[in-house]
Amino acid sequence: MGGKVTPKDVSKPGFWESLYRAGRTAWDLGGPTPILQKWLRDNQGHGEKVCVLGAGNGHDAMAFAQAGYKVTAVDFAPTPSRQLADKAAAAKLSLTVLPIDLFQLPAKHSESFDLVLEYTTFCSIDPHQRDAFVATVTSILKTEGRLLALFFPMDQAADAGPPFGLSRDEIRERFEHYFHIVSEEWPEDSVPTRRLRELLVLMEKL
Repeated sequence: MGGKVTPKDVSKPGFWESLYRAGRTAWDLGGPTPILQKWLRDNQGHGEKVCVLGAGNGHDAMAFAQAGYKVTAVDFAPTPSRQLADKAAAAKLSLTVLPIDLFQLPAKHSESFDLVLEYTTFCSIDPHQRDAFVATVTSILKTEGRLLALFFPMDQAADAGPPFGLSRDEIRERFEHYFHIVSEEWPEDSVPTRRLRELLVLMEKL
């Protein structure tokens, strides 16, 4: 992302807003994530409520809404949130945008969702907030709700970022008290620059 970025910087909406306005969004694939598109082909929605954390430009949020899910997309950067709301309205999709900090969700959305989607958000927050992230996801999921997470990047340290790296051991240590791991895999459909650098994990709330 260029320049010296501190963990405190990434907790500020203005930091991300400046990147979106400057078009410095290297994490954005320009369309839905191929891995998640493949997952949707086998898991069409029937009105289940999904929360997409750190939705950004909303490619994946739109894909889930088009696949039959009732989507709530969350991002505290104003520009992508506004643009996503406009796109969803124009497409007449069941997609609501919440332009708030994801850590505010439990206050009004406790046990509200059947599924939470995580991709490139866990690695973008201050690493010191990772336990708070787990607590937030646990709070907003219904009983036996699921977390679908494509964790990235799996090949670098947590103190270098964003994106701040992580490991399988850390994932298990942080989530195991609240979730049962249903499945995990190194996806074959990763974009070339992320191949073997991301891990797809499906978890169920205990």
